[in-house]
Amino acid sequence: FAAPISFILTSEPLLRKPSDEEVAQRKEHTLKQRSESSTGLDRARLLLSLAYHYHSQGRHEEALEAANDAAEAFADEHDTDGIRAAKALYGDCLLKLDRPTKALEVFQELLANHRDKIDVLQAFVFAKLGQALLMQGRAFEALNALREALRFNTKVKDPQLLVAIHLGLGQVYDALGGMEKAEETLQKGTSLATQVRLGELKLEMQIVLALVQIQLGKYRQARENLTTLLKEAESDEVRSAYCHILLGILQHISGEEKPAVYNLNEAYQKALKTNIPVLQVAALFNLAVVERENINYDEAVYNAYLARHIADTAGISELIPKIDSFLDEIRQKVGDELYEIYISAAKDKIEPG
Repeated sequence: FAAPISFILTSEPLLRKPSDEEVAQRKEHTLKQRSESSTGLDRARLLLSLAYHYHSQGRHEEALEAANDAAEAFADEHDTDGIRAAKALYGDCLLKLDRPTKALEVFQELLANHRDKIDVLQAFVFAKLGQALLMQGRAFEALNALREALRFNTKVKDPQLLVAIHLGLGQVYDALGGMEKAEETLQKGTSLATQVRLGELKLEMQIVLALVQIQLGKYRQARENLTTLLKEAESDEVRSAYCHILLGILQHISGEEKPAVYNLNEAYQKALKTNIPVLQVAALFNLAVVERENINYDEAVYNAYLARHIADTAGISELIPKIDSFLDEIRQKVGDELYEIYISAAKDKIEPG
C-alpha cells in the first residue's frame, strides 16, 4: 500500500478553515439556541456569554439587552456575582452607546451595593465609573475613581485592566490640563500594552497620545504616530475616524489646508458608518473650522449646522452651545443677510421638505 504522499504534502487543507465571521456566527447561533432552551443559572450564564459576544463585535444595543436579561436571570437565582458581572457589562455598553448619565447610575449602584468586594470586577467598575464621570466633564471625580481602580488592581493584578486604567488616567490628566503628566502616563500605558500584547488597547492609547502631543506642540511626533496608526487602524472605522480627525487638525495647524479638508472629510465618511454621533459631530465641526479659515463660509455654515443637527438629534446637548457660538461668529463676520442665505441652504440640504 502506497500512501498518497503528494496529496498529504499539498498546501491545500483537507477541510476549509471557517472564517472568523463564520465562527462568530456559529457561536452566536449556539448561544442563542442554548439560552432559549435552558433554565436557571445555566440560562443566566449563557445570556451573559451572549452579551459578551455581542459586546466584542461592537453590537452594543444587542449586548445591552442581553446583559439586562442576564442580570434579571441571575437575580432570579440570587447569584450576586452573576448580577454584578451582568450589570457591569450593561454599564459598559451604555458608555459605548454614549449614555454616560445612565451608566454612572449603574456603576454607583454597583459600588453602593457591594462595598466589601475586592476583586477584578470591583477594579473594573471603578475604572468605568471614572470614564463615565470624565464623559460628563467631572474630571477631578474621575481622577479619584481611577485612582481607586488602580489601588484595587494592585491587589488583583489584572494586566489588561492596568493598561485600561492608564488610558483613563491619561485622558483625565489631559482634561485637567496636565499635558506632560498625560503624555508620561500614556507612554507608560503603551509600553504595558506592548508587553502583554493588547493590540487594540495600545492603538487606543496611541490615538490619545497623539492628541496630547498635538496639544504639547510636538507635531513631528504626533504626525509620525498618526501615520503609523492609520495603517494599523485601516479596517477599524471608529479608530480610523479618530486618526483622520487628529491628522486633519494637525495639518490645519501646519497650514496644510487641502490635506486637512481631505482627512476631515474622510473622518466624517468613516464616522457615518459607526453608531457614534459624537464622532460625526467632531469630524464635521473641525471641518467647519478649517473651511472658515479658508473663507469658505457657506461650507463652514453647512458643516457646523449639520454637526448641530446631529448633536441635537442624538441628545448631545453639551456640544450645541459651542457650535452655536461658532455659527454666531460667522454671522457677525458676513452679516445677517448673507448668513441667512447660508443657513437656508444648509437647512434645505439637511432637512428637505
